[in-house]
Amino acid sequence: MKYILVGSIIVLLCLGVTVSASSISGYVISRSGEIIPSGNIVAIVKETGNSTSSNITNGFFTINLPELNLKNKYTIGIFAKANNKTGYTQLMIGFGDFAKQMQSCVRKTWYFSGSAININGTPANGKIYVNVANETNSTNFFNGEWYISISPCLIPGELYIFKFTVIDQTENVLYIKQIAK
Repeated sequence: MKYILVGSIIVLLCLGVTVSASSISGYVISRSGEIIPSGNIVAIVKETGNSTSSNITNGFFTINLPELNLKNKYTIGIFAKANNKTGYTQLMIGFGDFAKQMQSCVRKTWYFSGSAININGTPANGKIYVNVANETNSTNFFNGEWYISISPCLIPGELYIFKFTVIDQTENVLYIKQIAK
């Protein structure tokens, strides 16, 4: 049995993806509609941690999946890298209940930096918070430049949203979201 998936990924776009019990194949196209001629695709089965990869050739890829018991559902994270740009999508395959989560989370430190300018266009002073997977970190910043890290325990193959909150000295608030795999 085959399924057709049209999924979008940041910077890159997978169109006409065909998913079967044993493989995923399709084309990788940029947001501007151009075929990405070469690169790499990685698929990670969230529940088991099994991963496989394939090259993108003339815009096309085929990934052979590890053997899955499709009486259960599985979550597959698909990550593309080409031309120093990355993209992602996630799909579910199978039937019934989700397979048991066999894979443990992995603790990794993520580093972020940025600039904060107030409404007058001058560098701001304030505090930045980052939150993901029920873990939070915060730090003060000065002269508009901020640097922050967080070390959450995340499951490979799952997509996570890092939520940033920037509060300047006048209590103006900015929320930013960043996706992670």
